[in-house]
Amino acid sequence: MNMIGKIKNLFLVKNKIIFLSFLFLLFHILASAETMVVATVDRTQIPINESFNLSISVSGDNASDAIPDLSSLSDFNVYSSGKSSNISIINGHINSSVEFIYTLTPRRTGRFTIPRIGVSVGSDKYWTKEITIDVTAPNISNQQPNQRAKNQSQKQTNRSISRDELIFVTAETDKKSAYVGEQINLIIKFYTAMPISSNPQYIPPSYTNLISDDLPPVKTGTEIINGIRYYYAEIKTALFGIMSGKATISPATIIAYTQEEDDVALDPFDPNFIQKFFSSTARTKEIRLQTKPLTLDIKSLPPPPSDFTNAVGNFFITAKVDNQTVNMGDPLNLTVEVTGKGNVNSINAPTLNSPDFKVYDILSSQSISKNKDVIGGTKKFTYIITPLKEGNITIDSIKMTFFNIDTKKYETITTNPIRITVLKAKDGGKTYDFDKTLPQNNIKQKDTDINYIYDKIGNNFLISFLNKLEKIYLPFNLFLILALIVNYIIVIRRKKIEDNPVDYNYKKAINILKESIKKAEKEFPSNSRTALSLLYDSIYDYISRKLKQNIAHLPFEKIANTIKVIKPSFSDELIKEFKVIIERIEFLNYTSSKIEKNDFDTLIKSIIDAAEKAEKEFLK
Repeated sequence: MNMIGKIKNLFLVKNKIIFLSFLFLLFHILASAETMVVATVDRTQIPINESFNLSISVSGDNASDAIPDLSSLSDFNVYSSGKSSNISIINGHINSSVEFIYTLTPRRTGRFTIPRIGVSVGSDKYWTKEITIDVTAPNISNQQPNQRAKNQSQKQTNRSISRDELIFVTAETDKKSAYVGEQINLIIKFYTAMPISSNPQYIPPSYTNLISDDLPPVKTGTEIINGIRYYYAEIKTALFGIMSGKATISPATIIAYTQEEDDVALDPFDPNFIQKFFSSTARTKEIRLQTKPLTLDIKSLPPPPSDFTNAVGNFFITAKVDNQTVNMGDPLNLTVEVTGKGNVNSINAPTLNSPDFKVYDILSSQSISKNKDVIGGTKKFTYIITPLKEGNITIDSIKMTFFNIDTKKYETITTNPIRITVLKAKDGGKTYDFDKTLPQNNIKQKDTDINYIYDKIGNNFLISFLNKLEKIYLPFNLFLILALIVNYIIVIRRKKIEDNPVDYNYKKAINILKESIKKAEKEFPSNSRTALSLLYDSIYDYISRKLKQNIAHLPFEKIANTIKVIKPSFSDELIKEFKVIIERIEFLNYTSSKIEKNDFDTLIKSIIDAAEKAEKEFLK
């Protein structure tokens, strides 16, 4: 082949390399679209005097940096109901996910749209889908008030009543002083005996020397004060003192729209009392109400011990590893979970003092709960460690000291020690410690300061290189095309899930149930309580997916009623079967006796059998 032919072939290969680079770039762009953002609600039809939950789930490499922007939700009052995050490390790759939960109360009746919500993840921004919500008239029972209260009201209403008595707002705290980090509940209550055209708008106060967290849902109802029947809405907020000294709560503002004074008077004991508050009259007047400012005394904690982790509340601690047998030089994930009541966000990682292990990094995630107006949850610390020697070695107990808000004393809790078997390095390889510097005598001085390397590349080398590149061109391109097709299928599948997450969860409910059961089987018998909790949660999660609404917070009687409302033909016997399974799990969980494997296996079989029957019932 002459030189001109060689050059032509060189240009052909150059074009192929450019094409391959383009495919690489395209594949990288598609493959990097790993972040998923999905918004869901627990119901799409809601009475105006009730609330519903909005969940925003973010998964991907940088999910922990996600920041939702809910400023566009102008038709609803929005309250934070909790946040949970999770970090997992698989084969050295860190996967993270986070879920933000908000409680929303509608401001007026009608059909409204939750607009596309922007979620910032690092320098990128993702958008959720729109969700339509139907807000209906109030949902109340037509219970008649007792005659005595009515007679009392008639006596009281004979006197002149000012507008300030008919509509007002109060604010108070459940305690006037508290320790640093101790929870204080702020209760703001809006009262009105006048008809209103929409739910009141709440503008929260500002705080000094306090951090705050919402305590949804908003409670509503009626209350008789001095013989006058009021409609009320109660909003609670959890506060935590930052440092000792004075803390202040500025006035909160309530904006309400009432009917004009010459409108028809409202009978406070009318059976349709609440419905008449949310009238559609166009003759409205804006009223702004403010609470009084409040002052609190924040007390300093007693002098803390040296290992205090900044935790104030009441907690317990557990620890586990992802593998109890590792090769020398391989990483190991040690997970420490701190669970209890208190502001878990403020807890620092406990110190790991195990001389046989080296700690490389500590990752943290948390799940916040708000049960019965008490802030709590779980904070999880993942220690990435490696063993420093072979054999049977132990991860020593990990201590955590916290200030127990119930006993007003410092307490120390510890994990159980964990035994690890460390084998020789794989394939006889060596282990390296990059913290150690090389000895100076390993560096040899050359005869001259600079050694030049020159290697003449001849024509034969160039031709040989081009021929080798030509041989791998076709299979390499086929591989890239196949990878692009697979990635395209994954992206389309993810888009379908994002567009219809509720339908996807409905179809995959039994598969997800079986995956949860497999996780429970791995935990048994070493962590039998955890295994039972996984089984318990898997049942409620399965029913939630099939009903397309979150029922995890409901007692089983209400769940049974919900099933019958959505699916009237659903078998009563099967509902009883689910109830028996749940009661059996609760019994095993609270009994002090050892859980036998036969009982555990029987329980799993009954769960799967019941779920398979339920699949047929939902198809009817």
